[in-house]
This record gives sequence, structure tokens and C-alpha cells, in this order.
Amino acid sequence: MIDHLFKDARYGIRSLLKRPGATLVALVTLALGIGVNTAIFSAVDSILLRPLPFKDPERVVSIWERGLGQGVSQNEVAPANFFDLRNQTRGFEAIGAHGTQDVNLTGDGAEPERLTAELVTADVFSILGVEPALGRTFLTNEDQVGQEHVVVLGDALWRRRFNRDPSIVNRSITLNGEPFTVVGVMPRGFFFPQRETELWIPWAMEPEQAAGRGDHYLHVVARLRAGTTLKQANAEVDGIGGRLATEYPKTNEGLTFIVNSTHQDYVGNLRLPMLILFAAVGLVLLIACANVANLLLAQATVRRREIAIRFALGARRWTIVRQLLVESLLLATVGGLLGVLGAVWGVAALSKLLPESLSRLQNVSVDARVFVFTLGVSVLTAIVFGGVPALLAARAKPGETLSDVARDTGGGTSGRHVRRVLIVSEVALAVVLLVGAGLLIRSFQLLRQVETGFSADNLLTMKMVLPMPKYRTPEARRAFYDEMLRRVGELPGIESAGMITFLPLSFNGMNFSFSVEGQTQPSDMKLPFALYRVVSPEYFRTMGIPLQRGRFFDAHDNADS
Repeated sequence: MIDHLFKDARYGIRSLLKRPGATLVALVTLALGIGVNTAIFSAVDSILLRPLPFKDPERVVSIWERGLGQGVSQNEVAPANFFDLRNQTRGFEAIGAHGTQDVNLTGDGAEPERLTAELVTADVFSILGVEPALGRTFLTNEDQVGQEHVVVLGDALWRRRFNRDPSIVNRSITLNGEPFTVVGVMPRGFFFPQRETELWIPWAMEPEQAAGRGDHYLHVVARLRAGTTLKQANAEVDGIGGRLATEYPKTNEGLTFIVNSTHQDYVGNLRLPMLILFAAVGLVLLIACANVANLLLAQATVRRREIAIRFALGARRWTIVRQLLVESLLLATVGGLLGVLGAVWGVAALSKLLPESLSRLQNVSVDARVFVFTLGVSVLTAIVFGGVPALLAARAKPGETLSDVARDTGGGTSGRHVRRVLIVSEVALAVVLLVGAGLLIRSFQLLRQVETGFSADNLLTMKMVLPMPKYRTPEARRAFYDEMLRRVGELPGIESAGMITFLPLSFNGMNFSFSVEGQTQPSDMKLPFALYRVVSPEYFRTMGIPLQRGRFFDAHDNADS
């Protein structure tokens, strides 16, 4: 059997080389169809299918507050509510909290560097179940005030900044002007909560901070006990939320908790768009298959006399079908390899185009899983576009075929019918894709026409974080910002410069509740909320935001006024 397959492969290679033009067109068509599918599957696999890099990831969950009103389905947790949850639940092995913070790394002789750090309670690493590559993670007492000056490094930072030095453990580094002792390095491929995170610091909360229920900013992660389901966990935290609402009506009225799969929170609303995109590129592959099948049918017409003569000389129908399928498999395999090469380039481009919510989840790459997918697609493609010509060839009768060839070069009635069906199918699939693409383009045009309220022309932005030890007081921070704005404003080519806490159209921000003078004040949970940002006086002019009435801020609008 193997010998027959090798002979069929040699025969197929010779046959394909005899018609280089048709072979090249088929290869390019298949490479495009398979390559696009491979690239999109890489994203789908990384984002939707691959588990998070934690131990028993199905047991790692997130806990949110809900019931804050104004259409908010879930919100970060207030510190006091977090500690009550941690102390009262029984369905979790552990509950931890974390939050993102930018830090400045200095003092090791290299250039200062701003890094994305994650503040975590000491039990977060045990919840994730990932052991460090070097050293250890945090001890239970290291998220207490006075014990928190230790740090765990990410693999990327360890390689880039410290040249993979194994003696980095127990060395001191300077973060925000203060010394921190490196106690561990996490393994390659680990990320939490996002890939940009390069180090982890214990979150030591002051007693006043830990007792707060009015500010909601903790991201809570937990590990379910073995055998505990999401439904059971939600029932338990819902009961705790009800007790807290009764005990603290001023801050917790109507507020409860919800438990989600952490992977579900990472994916968010991306599942449906990703699956729709995958289905769309699947239609592209079907169109490619139909094109190649049409091409092979046309080639089969030219080869009908050859196949008929082989039948007349005693060739088995299975032998002919096998040779044609092997030939199709050769085409699909080479097309798949070219498609993988294209997918490698496409994935690199796709990673740059992905929104931040996608790129922070997984590294989209062409790996062994993707190669297996591509191999399967190539085999399936060979069967789809090669099966029809092979079956038509197997059904042919030598006498009728030779006479049909003599009087008609159109390929016979059955061949013409199949080609017509393929052409109609191609047109139908193409119309579906064109209509979908047209709707997307139109939606994009409408989005670009939305009036944002500011002018983005010639705007440059930068982000900075001041180290608290050096700039502890509001006066020190204000003096720095004022001097920085003055110097930036004096640079050549700068018309104006301003500052804001969070850029427009970003999802970050701060809320406060407010009441109206002269009206009865309801409970804190029923007060209306407002999203606010802090700006410098020149911000509006710098952004080109027009004034409708009144005046802009000026230097007199300070802390005393």
C-alpha cells in the first residue's frame, strides 16, 4: 500500500509540473484561503480555546459587586466588603485582591524605566497555583503594613533588565525611590492579570483603607473548593451580600456579589465577534475550494481521453480515484505550507491590530496546535476540492467518454452541471461576504464621523506617574506638574499643553456620588453618580474643546477656591 502511495505521489508531482500555470493558480488560491483561516484560528485558539496559565484554571474565578445602579452590571469591590467576603465564605479555598499600579524602576545603573506592576494580597499566587521559576512568592504576613517591601519579578523583566541573573533573588531594587527585595521570578509564559504586568508587589492596606465601603476599586480573584460549582458559589456570596446590605444600609443597600469564571471575564464580549470572524474566513476557504475544484474539473476535461484510455486498458477505478486524490492532497499540502508562512506574517500584523482587551489575554502565535489545525484543514480541503473531479472521473465509461471527447470538448454534461453548481455557490458565498464587509465598512465610516467634542489633529500624549515617597504632599505634586507644563509649553512648535487624569474615550476614570442642595438626601447607594476627570486650566484649549457658555478654568481655580 505504501509503495502504491509513493508511486501515486510521483505520478501526481509529474502531472502537476506538466501544467505549471494551473498548479500555480491553485497553490496561490489555497495558500490564501488556508493562510487566512490559520491566522484567524490562531487568534480564536489563543483567546477562546486555550485555558489560562493557572493550575486547574476552571476553578479560578472572579468576584464582582453588582447593584450600584446606572446600568452597571458588575463593579470592583470595596475593601471592607472584600474582607467580609474573605472571612465569611466557605465555598472558596482562598480569596485575594489585586490592582494595577505604575512604578518607576531606578538605581541599578541603567536608564530609569516605568513598569506596570500589580498590587496583590499575599494569597493571590496560591489561588493561581503557579510556582515561581526562582525563589518564592509572598508570605502570608507580607501584605501587612511595614512588611510589604518585597517584589516578585516577571520573566520578561528578569531577562531584559537583569540579563537572566540567577542571583537576583534576595537582591534589592529601587521602585518609586524605595528599596524592595526581590524574592522570586515567575516562569516564562505566566501572566496575571495582563501580559504587560512585569512585577508584583504585596498590597498592604492601611486600617482606614481596609475599612472603606464607599470606594470600589479592588479586583477580586478566588479559587473554588473542589466540587463547588459556580451556581453554589453565587448562592453563597449572594447571601453574604444580603447580610451586608442589612448591616450597612448606608453604603450597601441593594448591593450584592456575583462570581464569574475568570476566563469568561477575560474573554468578555469577544466570543461572538471572534466566532463570526472565524465563520467568515471559513466562507473564504469554501470559495477557494470551489475555485480549485473548478480548475481541476477543467483540467479533468483535458485529461478525459487519457483517463478513458487507462480505463480501457484495464486500470481500476479505485486506482484512478486514488491518484487524483493524492494529486489533490499534494496541492493542498503545499498550499497549506505556503498558507502557514503567510499566517506567521499575518499573525504578527494581527497582534498589532488587536484591541488591548484582546492582546493582553494571550500571545497570538502559530504553534503546534495551529499546525495540527492547518494539517486538518489541508486534508479536508483536498477531499472537498479533489473529491468531486475524482468521483466524476470514476463514474466515466470508456466507450461513452471517448465518443463524447470526439464530438464535444465541453467536458460532458455531468462536468458542466457540477461547474455551474460550483460557480453559483461561489457567487452566493461571495455576496454574503461582500454584504457583511460593506456593512462593516459603513459602520466604520459612521464611527469616524461621530463628533467627539475635541480635535485630535496634531495632538501628542504621554503618561506619567509620580513616585509617592518623593511627592507625598499635594503641594509637591502640584509644583512638579506646574513646572513640567511650563517647560513643555516653551518647547519649539508647542502651541499649548494641558493635563488630564484619564484621556477622553478611555474606559478608565473615577466616579463620585453627589446630592443637590435643598433636596432630601437619600442613602449613599441611591445617590446619582458622575464620572469625573481632573484637568489643568489649559487642557480645554489644547484639546480644541469649544466653550458653550461661562468660562474655562484659570490659575485662580486652586485648592482654596
